[in-house]
Amino acid sequence: MGNTPKVSVIIPAYNHEKYVGATIESILNQTYKNIELIIIDDGSRDKTWDVISSYEKQCEERLAGFVFKRQENSGTCVTLNRLTSLATGKYVFFIASDDIASSESVELFVKFLEQNDDYVLVVGENPIIDEEGRRCYWDINRNNVYDSEKSVYKTFTEFLEKAHIKRLGSFDSDEFGTYESLFSGNYIPNGYMIRKDVLNKIHGFTKEAPLEDWFLVLQVAKYGRMKFLRELTYYYRWHSFNTIKNKEQVSAAGKKTFLYELSVLRSK
Repeated sequence: MGNTPKVSVIIPAYNHEKYVGATIESILNQTYKNIELIIIDDGSRDKTWDVISSYEKQCEERLAGFVFKRQENSGTCVTLNRLTSLATGKYVFFIASDDIASSESVELFVKFLEQNDDYVLVVGENPIIDEEGRRCYWDINRNNVYDSEKSVYKTFTEFLEKAHIKRLGSFDSDEFGTYESLFSGNYIPNGYMIRKDVLNKIHGFTKEAPLEDWFLVLQVAKYGRMKFLRELTYYYRWHSFNTIKNKEQVSAAGKKTFLYELSVLRSK
């Protein structure tokens, strides 16, 4: 591994027997070598755990270390807290158990953070894939289409950028990832890498802030800058059971998270 910093890749897994194998393989195929992989199966009712376990030998041969754990269903916040507590790397890379990291993503992110001490989070482009792993795009209603010329959004990132263009401007703006710009809503794409020492300063995830990704980036923004790289680093899978398709649930979680963040601010 040389003198390269260790990266902890963490995966919370739940009922993704069809996809988690491809997720793990995308980590095994990274160009960056010094990686530990930590996966917790949060009480899946399908064969997710069997799929994860089948990769033990490959992980032992390829990675600097790996931890596979299984628990009774405890929810995303509890699972993420356990995952981050197990991470021993200088950097932590978050990936969902139905998505795929591009082979050079970890290397690109480490290189950037090693060269830019004032940045605490780095993320890249999120092209979209379907249930079968085929590259696709979105129409105006976020339905998958396969002709880029007939699409409205070429990537998930483009969808996020256009949705927040009036408030933020381009993702190339210096305002990207500032606390002020994130306070009224999350726009950070998936598949980000964060400095572990910053995660250690945050008091973890809480069920009082159930939109955990928004809560996390709000806390991280208090400690430094964030960078968006225009590189294809993370393939976002759009399928029948994506959580964000439940608009009422997401809206309620967002409201609760916002109110909790307000209480955090008022307590200081």
